[in-house]
Amino acid sequence: MIIVAQEKIKLEPDYIDIYSLAVELANNYRLPLMDIYTKLKEFYPKGEVLEQEAVNIKKQIEEQIKNYKIIEEVIEQALALLKKQGFSEEKEGQKSIYVTEIMFHKDRADRLLLSYEQALQKFKQKQLPFGFHYSPYNFDSGPEREFFENILRELTINKDDIEDIYFTGAIDDPNKTDFFFEYKDKNGKWHNYSPDFLIRKKNGKMLIVEIKGEPFKDKQKEKEMRQVENLNPDRLKYEILETNQDELGFNEIEKIKKWIYK
Repeated sequence: MIIVAQEKIKLEPDYIDIYSLAVELANNYRLPLMDIYTKLKEFYPKGEVLEQEAVNIKKQIEEQIKNYKIIEEVIEQALALLKKQGFSEEKEGQKSIYVTEIMFHKDRADRLLLSYEQALQKFKQKQLPFGFHYSPYNFDSGPEREFFENILRELTINKDDIEDIYFTGAIDDPNKTDFFFEYKDKNGKWHNYSPDFLIRKKNGKMLIVEIKGEPFKDKQKEKEMRQVENLNPDRLKYEILETNQDELGFNEIEKIKKWIYK
């Protein structure tokens, strides 16, 4: 056997930057991000950690977590649909208004944007008794706008015991609203979720409405919302209205009207 050549190969270990690791640990184990990052920075001042060490850190956390007893506690807390500190303040004379930027497709603006002034003209009213806790509403789909206008038209004729209806689906930033829910997807990642609508009665009962086509339904999200519903089923109901086209079926809207006038 003749050796033609020899070459030494040096294998470099794999590293992970500590911020990426901190984000992963915070998401997976529901831990405070900056506390984790600060602690990792103390142990790894160069900003990187060996991949195998990162695996060991995860194992240590999991070992500690499994020794804790999980206690669930239900706490009542007032939620702000809008938090003005999350918006920019502007002055109109002596009056303060709070604004933010929204993103939308220009070619969809006429179909999906609805301002308070446009609604006044549409319903031929001097003032609307419900909706528009901010303006304009920027809907995600035609069925969402159709639902809102349909219910608003119904309530303009007969408001019954309704306190208000809110379109909540466009704002899920925790700096701007308290009305969002957290859920874990099938990959173990946590997400914020804001339902499309909230309808509230004067007696305190609430209906959360989600409008989704079958291809866009999220089973895990629905499961989490059903658990929220079961915390107080006498006062809270969660309803999904299905749409297979760019419009809602008559029977879907009737579900909501039955709840309103029940």
